[in-house]
Amino acid sequence: MTLLEPFTRARHDLWSPAGRNILWRSLGLSVMAFVVLAIAVQYGIDHVTTGWARWVQTLLDLLGGLTTLVLVWILFPAVATFFVGAMIDSLIDAVEREHYPAATARAQSAAAALWHGARFALFAIALNLLLLPLYIALLFVPPLAPVAFLLVNGYLVGREYFDMIASRHLDPAIAHALRKSYRGRVYVAGLVLAVLFTVPVVNLFAPMLGAAAMVHLFHSLRP
Repeated sequence: MTLLEPFTRARHDLWSPAGRNILWRSLGLSVMAFVVLAIAVQYGIDHVTTGWARWVQTLLDLLGGLTTLVLVWILFPAVATFFVGAMIDSLIDAVEREHYPAATARAQSAAAALWHGARFALFAIALNLLLLPLYIALLFVPPLAPVAFLLVNGYLVGREYFDMIASRHLDPAIAHALRKSYRGRVYVAGLVLAVLFTVPVVNLFAPMLGAAAMVHLFHSLRP
């Protein structure tokens, strides 16, 4: 399977009868995630800057919209993945029933899936906020800021989405060994998905597309 073939197959899966139903519901959750994140970021900026010098507050007010947009753009992959977690599980089930009916998934409780998604979201948000000064510094070298963002988040989302699928079928140690053996392919898939998360409108569909694509990648690599 070529590196882009999983995404080509995933695109067709999203427009299948079962996929469309899940897709539109996940789209609504993605929009909700975007709105909630934008409100939370704006509130956080206002709260953090309370008591700062007047000129700093004025500058941030002028740049508030841009600052909010940049932070939402950085944090959206993690937040959207968490918000549409239930829909992602439904889509994975549908894709595997259609293409891999012989694959037997391990039972996973809703609480375990929720914790897995929350852990990824918190880690990804914390890491990106930690790297925010680096992103800002690299803005003075225009190509490097988005490249750094994509390199970091390509690794994060590639690992998360692969583990999401692998944990349904393999013991954690075996899943980890499989991902390590094919880390290059998983990383490239993560980079493609990270790029999709940066494209307006497309990023609303990205969690579902990434999950479906990773199903195909996982089953092509699984022994």
